[in-house]
Amino acid sequence: MNQLLHIDLFGRTYTFKTDAVGQQAEAVAASLASEVGRITSTQSGQIAETSKLTVMMLAALNIANENYELKSDRTTVQHQLRRRTNRLIQTLDNALSGLAANRQADRGDVPGASATS
Repeated sequence: MNQLLHIDLFGRTYTFKTDAVGQQAEAVAASLASEVGRITSTQSGQIAETSKLTVMMLAALNIANENYELKSDRTTVQHQLRRRTNRLIQTLDNALSGLAANRQADRGDVPGASATS
């Protein structure tokens, strides 16, 4: 589904078609506009010397770096979660094995022994 997306940069409104769903496109556009605004405010006296293309490239690099860091953090969390889950499964398996052995001992069952009458 194509929708029109409006983004204000450098005092001008740009309109794009996007396939993004829901508010995602608006959130991405707002993120870009925010980053451009942040860069231009830090370059306040130098903005005439800094081209709009340079500001856009800096904004794109900052956003790409943030994205990379988030992906890296997510990967780390996934590895930690996988490791903890495996330890939890092992702990539960050991506890269940011990419980089963205790039940057999309480009933007088001896593994490998056969009942004779």
